[in-house]
Amino acid sequence: MRETLGRMILQAGATVLLASPVLAETRQALVIADRAPAQEAGQPGRDALAVSRALLAAGFDVRRLENPSGLPDAPVEAPDVMLIYLSADLVQQDGRQMAVLSSGPVDLAELAGRYPAKAQAMLLAESCPVTPSPADDAAQNGESALLPVDAPGGGMIARSPGGVDDCTAAPRLTTVLLSALEQPGSEISDSLAGAGLPVVTGAGWAGFQAQAATINPSSGGTLILDQPLRPINPTTVVVASARPGPTSAAGRVVGAGGVQILPVAANVEPLGGDRQARPTQAGLPEPSIIVGERVTEDAPAAGDDSLQGTAVGTDFEERRRIREQDPQLFASLLESGAFDPPADQMAGAIQTELQRMNCYKSQVDGLWGNGSRQAVDRYFQQAGGSASSREADITLFRQIALRDDVRCPDPVVQPAARNPVVAPQRERPRPSTPRQPQQPARPAPPAPPPPAAASGGGLDPSALGAGIFR
Repeated sequence: MRETLGRMILQAGATVLLASPVLAETRQALVIADRAPAQEAGQPGRDALAVSRALLAAGFDVRRLENPSGLPDAPVEAPDVMLIYLSADLVQQDGRQMAVLSSGPVDLAELAGRYPAKAQAMLLAESCPVTPSPADDAAQNGESALLPVDAPGGGMIARSPGGVDDCTAAPRLTTVLLSALEQPGSEISDSLAGAGLPVVTGAGWAGFQAQAATINPSSGGTLILDQPLRPINPTTVVVASARPGPTSAAGRVVGAGGVQILPVAANVEPLGGDRQARPTQAGLPEPSIIVGERVTEDAPAAGDDSLQGTAVGTDFEERRRIREQDPQLFASLLESGAFDPPADQMAGAIQTELQRMNCYKSQVDGLWGNGSRQAVDRYFQQAGGSASSREADITLFRQIALRDDVRCPDPVVQPAARNPVVAPQRERPRPSTPRQPQQPARPAPPAPPPPAAASGGGLDPSALGAGIFR
């Protein structure tokens, strides 16, 4: 891990130096990798990473994008040299050559003209797999050749052949480009055309040579890049510092604009006294301790060595240490993709960052859903600004890693709303009124006498007495 970190720091330090006004010309590069069914899984990302490293060593200010949702705007001031590299599928559509990107198909000629340059503008499009197979022919719509494309006045457009048959007849564009960048003085368009790749140039194309990028010693730096950066000696430790340090006992400190190379391997001196090795007595086993494979200093670098992986890309403490020692170096490393996790682990990496900042409260499972998006919203509520995207992509990861000192507050659990229990109200006793004494019951009035018989012509039997009426 220390060796990988050292290579990253040295590379980014060289990028900072090469971006300084010491260079006679300004060089900018836009490197794009997108999903390409015609290529091997993950190959566009590996192509973009290798080209980015080579362009950084050649003095370019590199911006690398993977599966972008949109293309960035052109620089406010056009650089002297502008190089656009993309690894994606190419198709023929309405007589135009189109690159299939996540943001939609884009015409190669329009893409080249979108990013102008004062001197040379270059567009290089890779679409061939590393090992072509018959299945790739169907992925490229059966087209054995693509129609030519017009290059801008002072520019160059180079691309891969159209079909699988042509991919087997010529080397990959990326391989030829990397080889040309490793040979100072070689002309890019001649190298590509000489390998049998389709290359068109404008009327004002003056050519571009992969010249060595040097640092003027009078500017305070002593680093001279006469070839692309290689993995450094495993006995060398690279330390990021804001100022040159003192001379060490093991060797001279080489100041390089914030990057110090300390030769830590001490001079070999014979041991004396009791520390000298003594021969083993007869009959005793010979000491033989093998701890691991020892790599010699002149051993070739591993072919799969890259900035992307499990070293600094997933180690928060190392990132914080680099930020504290050299913020400018940290920003360069972050922009160049040194801390980017693998694409298939992007969701889990962002969840880990948000969980560490108390913005993501669920389990880190690598599944990106509404809970993860809400965690992104909580992060930007504390950090300020707005998210470039609520989806798990490289742009969002770098935006969060740039401000990793945010702390989201603990969520406040709101109590569940409950209906208040109202105690039944007791009826207040009414003020008692004095009872009126009960009146004794009055006797019922006597029945009225029967009405008197009306006087008339009749006889009253009671007045006649007893007897017989005859």
